[in-house]
Amino acid sequence: MRGNTPVMNCKFTLLDTPGVDHYYVFEAVKQLVRLSRSFVWNGIRYEYAKPDAQKLYQTVKDSPGVVLRLDTVPRNTYLRLDLYTDDPNVANSQVSSLDSPFRRIFLPSRAFGASYATGFSVDKKFFRDPTNNSPGIVLIMVKSVSPELYNYLFYYEKYKLDIGSVPTGQLYSPPGNIVNGLGIFGSSSKRQWFYYFDQLR
Repeated sequence: MRGNTPVMNCKFTLLDTPGVDHYYVFEAVKQLVRLSRSFVWNGIRYEYAKPDAQKLYQTVKDSPGVVLRLDTVPRNTYLRLDLYTDDPNVANSQVSSLDSPFRRIFLPSRAFGASYATGFSVDKKFFRDPTNNSPGIVLIMVKSVSPELYNYLFYYEKYKLDIGSVPTGQLYSPPGNIVNGLGIFGSSSKRQWFYYFDQLR
């Protein structure tokens, strides 16, 4: 529990090259999925949701090798999950209290040497959909990002926090590096873990 909020704690150790600046971003999202039922008959795959396929299945379901399979098809729809941290070295402390939930957590490697134990907590609010209308997969991500991407994402999060509390003319837009354009050209590598909490049936 984090106050009254149920959370999942994630703890890990970063191994880094001393004397080299690296930048880390921690994120958690729920990727929504579509549940698909299908079967194969005579080498052709049929989607069970289609009325013609349902009729065919009733005819061939007792045939050898015919199995109705359930699969999850990822959608390009994500719910960002709130994160919490008690790590005093994260850059988030520059923009808000560490008691606050964050969309991303930022950690520069200058805060540590070759090895650094840290972690964060993920709000479990969207882990399960009680109606099962929007099932999904919880993704926990630890990313090593380029300085340009790190700064862009950091100031983007600051911008979102400041909306509503800072006059529009004083909002600081995220710095981009695209000549004569908007946005960022950067890179990242990540370790990612998948968790299934919804009943996928």
